Amino acid sequence: MKKVTTKEGKIQIKQFRDGSSYFWVYNKVYHLNKQNEIEFICGGSIDEKEVEELKSFCKRNRKTFKEREPSIFEQEEKL
Repeated sequence: MKKVTTKEGKIQIKQFRDGSSYFWVYNKVYHLNKQNEIEFICGGSIDEKEVEELKSFCKRNRKTFKEREPSIFEQEEKL
């Protein structure tokens, strides 16, 4: 995971290892969707400060939507 710590609020942002548009922020999962909007996925409750910081991070680093590859648990069995 790529770690990022901001100076302003000390918010740590970690991108999933697969390079997809999923991010960890304080044990919460956020996702950058196809419209490049931040969506809260899970891990407690949404925090607007985290969302704004993640938006800023994505803009600075030119992050765009990248789909995740299905895991072995999500793949259909081949016959």
